Amino acid sequence: MELKDFKKAGIKDKDQLRGFRMAERLRLLRKYYKLLYAAYRELGEKKFELMLSVAAKLNVNSTSAYELEKVANYVGCDPDELQQKTRNRDIVEARQVAMYLSKRNTKESLAKIGRTIGNKDHATVLHACRTVNNLLETNPGFRDKWMPLLTAQ
Repeated sequence: MELKDFKKAGIKDKDQLRGFRMAERLRLLRKYYKLLYAAYRELGEKKFELMLSVAAKLNVNSTSAYELEKVANYVGCDPDELQQKTRNRDIVEARQVAMYLSKRNTKESLAKIGRTIGNKDHATVLHACRTVNNLLETNPGFRDKWMPLLTAQ
C-alpha cells in the first residue's frame, strides 16, 4: 500500500504512516508475548526452551512477507519501498535477495512469493533467485554486503 491509500484513513504523511506501522507491530508483539508467556507457564521452562529451539531450527513461521521485512530492516528502508514498481538498483537488489530468501526459507510457491514481493510473477522470482546465486558465486562485493543477512537465522 502506498501513502495515498492511507490518506483516506486520515494518515497525512510518511512519519505518521511509520508511527502507525510501529504501533501495529507493537500490538502484534504484545499479542505474541502473551501467547509465549501462556505457553511457558503451561509447558514449564525445559519444555518451552526445547519448543523454541525446535521452532527456530524449523523456521516454522517464515513467510515471504517475513523475509521481505527482514531484508527491508537490513537495508534500512520500509518493506513497502521494496514492493514499489521501481528499477532503482539498490531496491531491485534488495527485492531480489528477499525473493531468494523466500524461496530458500519457505515452502511457498514462486507465484505466491512473487505476489507478496511486489506483485511479480513466478518467472521474475526464478530470475531473481538465479541472479542472486550467480552474484554470490562471482561478485565478492555483493557477497560481502549480503552474507551477514543470508547466514543469519
